[in-house]
Amino acid sequence: MPIAIAALLAFAGCASAGPGLNAASGGPLVPVGEVFSDVDEPVEHPEKPSLVEAADERAYLGDLYVRAGLLPEAIVEYRRSVEIDPSSAARHFRLGVAYQSIRCFEEALASYREAARLEPASAWAHAAVSIVQAKLGRPSEAMDTYEMVKELDDEMARELLEVLMQYGTFHEV
Repeated sequence: MPIAIAALLAFAGCASAGPGLNAASGGPLVPVGEVFSDVDEPVEHPEKPSLVEAADERAYLGDLYVRAGLLPEAIVEYRRSVEIDPSSAARHFRLGVAYQSIRCFEEALASYREAARLEPASAWAHAAVSIVQAKLGRPSEAMDTYEMVKELDDEMARELLEVLMQYGTFHEV
């Protein structure tokens, strides 16, 4: 399975994600920094941090919790991050990944949709929406979203189609 989709599925605990690709094992995480343009590592600030810096620090704490396999704690930090500064697609995406990891698919879908709304050119965000729609038993929505991914990134669309076929979504539409 292609690494892009495998990394996304790894957070959902899917067996098809492959060995070593999950947060608890310390395996590769979804490369959020490569997916969205607004991700920066937090830095120490001598003065009071700005809201964006405070939100980045919360997201970074969430990342650390994910790496430690503490997903409920990660969700708390990611939610704080998007509450502080809701303008970051990357932070919404991270929250969606954490929700998906604990099988809170409606919450994951809402987070991924917000990421896609904030960064409409992100094939990653739209692919995540499509995968969760398929998991929720919404095949026609998943395929509509797949079409959006196809317009944005042919390679990602091919990978996504493989996943949707595994869920039976492609054949149901």
